[in-house]
Formats: sequence, C-alpha cells, structure tokens
Amino acid sequence: MPLAVIGGHKHPITRIALYGNNVLSLGGSRLGVTSLQQPHVDQLQAVKLADGMAGAVLTGLALLPCCRLLLTGTVDGVMQVCC
Repeated sequence: MPLAVIGGHKHPITRIALYGNNVLSLGGSRLGVTSLQQPHVDQLQAVKLADGMAGAVLTGLALLPCCRLLLTGTVDGVMQVCC
C-alpha cells in the first residue's frame, strides 16, 4: 500500500529526482515539484520550464546541489542549465 499518491502530470513521468525534502518529476514538457514534508498534498504543480522550450519533450534531468543548478535534456538533443 503506498504512503501517498500524488497526481498532476498529464503525460507519463519519465524522470524523478530528489533534492532535500522535494521531489522533481518530468512528464512530457513539464517539470513537477512537490514536498515530501507535506504528505497530505495529493496534487503537484507541473509547469513548463521556459518559453524557449515550447513543444520540446524533456527526457533528462539532473540536479547539481552544490551550486543549485538544474540540468535538463530534450528529445531534440538540447541541454539547458537552469538556476
């Protein structure tokens, strides 16, 4: 039995990353963020990263916690560094 079920993505989730007490997830062209400290939350906020990535499907995700950067990769071979 799961401890929590959190919805919010319209597309299949392709990547999940943990950052402290937060969970980041990729689904289609959207990034979702939710906190593990609030188990009563059943819906995450899934948002597009930037207008420049319109239509791009995210396929990769990496976090660099030492410098608080987020790296994303898309199906068309583009990698972006976000702060």
